[in-house]
Amino acid sequence: RDLHTAYRRQRQMCIRDRDIAYTYIRKKDNMYSNYTYDNMKIFIDKYGKDIVGSIKGTGLFFTAVAAQKSYESDYGKSELSAKYNNFGGVKNFGGLSGAGVVNLDTAEKINGKRVIKKQPFATYPNPKSAFESYVRILKDPTKKYTSNGVFTAIDPLDQIKRMVQAGYSTENINTYLNAVRGRIEAARDYSKLGKIA
Repeated sequence: RDLHTAYRRQRQMCIRDRDIAYTYIRKKDNMYSNYTYDNMKIFIDKYGKDIVGSIKGTGLFFTAVAAQKSYESDYGKSELSAKYNNFGGVKNFGGLSGAGVVNLDTAEKINGKRVIKKQPFATYPNPKSAFESYVRILKDPTKKYTSNGVFTAIDPLDQIKRMVQAGYSTENINTYLNAVRGRIEAARDYSKLGKIA
């Protein structure tokens, strides 16, 4: 009996030690901080269902969209997202169906100089309509997203890279990818979602 008890204790200690080592290795290998994980968790809990409903069947990765929209809206805390449900700095020059307009100051680079000017930003009645508009913009045949392979990308980072290459952002591609990489991983680890069929 003592031998059996000793064996069981030894086995439990090995399992515990393995789990502790695994946790440490995973934390060390991840490319995100606790801050990123915690904020992605809050963002996904608040907006995840609306994102899923908007991208279902499109070929967009949930983690790519969650990472991108959290980056562009400071986890939904920016004035544009909190007040106007605009999670990506989408401008409305009159052609976005279902969207209103608010003129706000924004920093733009003109001839290499940072200039503050008013721009017409889209406003949406709720987050879901903002995410649906995002999908419509990406699927617009006059844009280069489909032809650049956005909807057939092999993974979330590749998908965002293809968006930026097609003109989605004026930010340097490596800067943009580095900004969303950790958010993609945190979203994956928390949500366990990929493409939504």
